[in-house]
Amino acid sequence: SVSDNTLPSSKKSDKKQLRGVNRSGAEYSCVKNLGIFEGPVDDNAIKIMKKWNINAVRVPLNEDCWLGINGHTPSFIGSNYQNAVINYVKLLRQNDMTVIL
Repeated sequence: SVSDNTLPSSKKSDKKQLRGVNRSGAEYSCVKNLGIFEGPVDDNAIKIMKKWNINAVRVPLNEDCWLGINGHTPSFIGSNYQNAVINYVKLLRQNDMTVIL
């Protein structure tokens, strides 16, 4: 739950104020045959976010691509899409980022 402008963590003494970005792309790139993400989703991109003191990333998703339905490009949907999102979330979490899906 939110307390003032912070989120309590699992440690009672720690509070986290989110400074986030919306990492747009995964919600539309797959249905427009552009790939899964738009722009880099690698260590270097995360290092840049950390330099900006970002600690939270929203990654909007696409239901068709996640479920692999409605005839979109197979390489951008279903398990390929799911694995790409899962790997990006893991990379963000390894860098102490809060992820909002």
